[in-house]
Amino acid sequence: MKSPRTIIKEVRKKGISIVKNYLTPKECLECIQYFEKIYLKRKKNKEYIGNADYQILENYFIEDPKFLFLIHSKLIERVMNRLIDSDYVLISPSARNRRIQNNRKIHAKTSGVGWHNDTRYISKKAIRPSMSYMTTIILEDFNKGSGVTEYVPYSHLKSIRPKRDAKYKAKQFIAPAGSIIFWDSCLWHRVGKASPKSRWGVFNTYGPWFVKPYHQFYKMFKEKISSKFSPEIRQLLHFDSIPPKDQNERMATLRRVGF
Repeated sequence: MKSPRTIIKEVRKKGISIVKNYLTPKECLECIQYFEKIYLKRKKNKEYIGNADYQILENYFIEDPKFLFLIHSKLIERVMNRLIDSDYVLISPSARNRRIQNNRKIHAKTSGVGWHNDTRYISKKAIRPSMSYMTTIILEDFNKGSGVTEYVPYSHLKSIRPKRDAKYKAKQFIAPAGSIIFWDSCLWHRVGKASPKSRWGVFNTYGPWFVKPYHQFYKMFKEKISSKFSPEIRQLLHFDSIPPKDQNERMATLRRVGF
């Protein structure tokens, strides 16, 4: 397995680093079975699940906090500590499958279609260094023709936005099941063309503690459950960076600072 130093060097230079054998085949299968189960559950409950060509499970750990292990590991921690800083947090978590389903009644819009990046801009220029970094955990082989993510090499070095429907010379996230890909959110990318093949992957975005999460993770769990979370998970889910109610509670947003 690559060292954190090598991963960081590759992400900074190329915008992407692929690490094999991050998860075992058993762990991959367990995740796939879980995602298929909650996909059907959310579908039955008429919750958001993407559409017939792109299944998306936002906040996939709500039904079973056991799967919070997908947002944190020593390797992710060591890499993000260097790319961001030690107070990094989770911005957005989702499990995704670019698979064609028979049920054509699901017409919800999905993110990821068309060239884009997930960084932030000020005065139409990308913030440098990047405001966020991403991981993609591959649960089923990402092969050509299976709707895998496409990206434009070295585009993370550009300060402009890509044109959504333009034609760029691109590569794909090709890697075997069990791999994890670290990449810069400035990298221009898009989801590939849908196929009948299943290719579950977990896409997590991380950023500095002062960046807002896509959802209020800290309200998704009962206190009885969240009180048992490790300090690392509580940090990632913004428990340590929730703004205080008012000046009488505390002055600092980041709890470890105090006062």
